[in-house]
Order: sequence, then C-alpha cells, then structure tokens
Amino acid sequence: MIDNNIKKDIKCIMIGSAIFCVICIMITLIIFALLKIDKMTLIYIVIGIAIGYIIGVLSSMHMVRTIDAALYFQDEKQAKNHLLKNNSIRYIGFVVFVILISKFINPYMGLAIILGFYGIKIGAYMTPFIKKYIKN
Repeated sequence: MIDNNIKKDIKCIMIGSAIFCVICIMITLIIFALLKIDKMTLIYIVIGIAIGYIIGVLSSMHMVRTIDAALYFQDEKQAKNHLLKNNSIRYIGFVVFVILISKFINPYMGLAIILGFYGIKIGAYMTPFIKKYIKN
C-alpha cells in the first residue's frame, strides 16, 4: 500500500515536471521565433517534450509500484532481482523507443522526449518548493 506522503510527493514531482516542460516549450518557441526554425521541427519538438513528460509520469508510477511490491518479498535477493528486472525493462524500453523515434520520425523529437522524460528529475528537485503551495 502506497503511503499518502509518497502520493503527495509524486503529485508534487509531476507538477514540477509539468512546469519544467512548459518552460522548455516556451524556450523552444522563442528559439523558433529568433532562428526561423522549420515549423515541422518545432511541432516535433513540442510533441516530443509532451511524450517525454507522459513517459516520465508512467515510468515514475511504475517505479513506485515496483518498489512497493519489492517491500513485501520475504527474501532480500528476490526483492533485488525484482527491482533489477523491472528497472531494466523500464529503461531498455525507453532507450529503444527513443532510438526508433529518432531514426524513423525526427532526431530532434528523440532529444525532446529525453528532455521531457528527465523533467521528472527537475520536478523532484522542485518538490520542496511546490509542497509549500499544495494542500492535500
């Protein structure tokens, strides 16, 4: 069972990540206006950041469930193997997805997906500040 404090932290991380992604999109729009980047490239970048955010949120939820499940294993070795297996699946799947997107759609979209995905890390750093403004 996932603790309410953990749920609140996850909510704050997702909000922080969304703020980061919006800032990235705004910077992309400014660069687009200044450098006259191709319109399709801009669309790929914005969609890539959004996809990266969604993958980051899903990955975080999967990670919390994996850790929660590992806590109930009787054997420490089984718990470690469970964590390693699920972590490997999550990251290998992400890397393969980004490589396929970069190869078959647009390389900038692949980079934007990575940027949106790692927005979860920025969101984690923003959590203490966001908690001050979030109630329940």
